[in-house]
Amino acid sequence: MAGVTTFNGGSASYNACVNRLAAGAVDVADWSDGSPLIAYKLKNGHTIVALGFYPPSRDSRSDFWDPTTDGATIMANALLFTASAPTNVPAPPPLQITSLGSMSIAVVPNQSLLGTGTATVVANQSGSWTATTSTPWLSLTQSIGGFPGTVAGIANAAGLAAGSYTGSISVAGTSPGGTQ
Repeated sequence: MAGVTTFNGGSASYNACVNRLAAGAVDVADWSDGSPLIAYKLKNGHTIVALGFYPPSRDSRSDFWDPTTDGATIMANALLFTASAPTNVPAPPPLQITSLGSMSIAVVPNQSLLGTGTATVVANQSGSWTATTSTPWLSLTQSIGGFPGTVAGIANAAGLAAGSYTGSISVAGTSPGGTQ
């Protein structure tokens, strides 16, 4: 990202890998919507850089990237980066999954035996996650997903005595930076 301060991709820019990178890829920079703009990956001893915009600028078509921004510098940096020895490619940081916030689920007697709640799964890089619950009365609507994502818990009070119950949802993840 040396020398890059601004970039306007134009309306024809695309998000080639919306919220999902290939296994082993490292996210370098993102579009404003969080999808990858620049990513790289080592494959068979070679560095591959993916850019999420068309190489021609607005000089060739009005809806391409703005040549007064740093698109040319981004492409030059990508070429220089791929030309460097694979040993110069920095290792991705270790995966860190942000703890889930507490999820409160209330079941109202004589109205419903089911209650739902959600929590967001966030990590410091792209990858995938799996979730499990600690109790049989707590289930998940989705047990796998990609970062960022949402875990939704469903409490089923059928067969439970009146009272307060505590359960937990555990999340494990895999990414280019390892597992957690």
